[in-house]
Amino acid sequence: MGEQYIQGKKDGFKHKSEAGHKEQLASPNLLSAIPDKVARHYRFRCTEKKLRIGSDVLFVAEPEKDLVSVFRGNERIGDVDPGSSADLQRIFGEHPALSNRIPARVCGGPDMIGFYDAIIRLPRD
Repeated sequence: MGEQYIQGKKDGFKHKSEAGHKEQLASPNLLSAIPDKVARHYRFRCTEKKLRIGSDVLFVAEPEKDLVSVFRGNERIGDVDPGSSADLQRIFGEHPALSNRIPARVCGGPDMIGFYDAIIRLPRD
């Protein structure tokens, strides 16, 4: 009697499990529930501090200037280069929820003149 009970529960569980998987695979948004991200690289100059690869920094747009500053904690440590600043200003305009700041991670540098590379991640439109 116990074996029949276990077999009945096992079959019912297997049926429900298979039905659930079929439903998920048939769903049009199987992978769209996971937000896509776009990674972009930017260069910034930091001559006073030595940053390690993997360090977290913050790019902050300054409204009175056409530049984007780089902060580590509460300390301003540098500026994003002019070409990258223009691109970041455009991104801040397109994504007002960022409030003119975005976290970045140092992924390279420093080069001979103190430029580092950093990467940001944005949601894909």
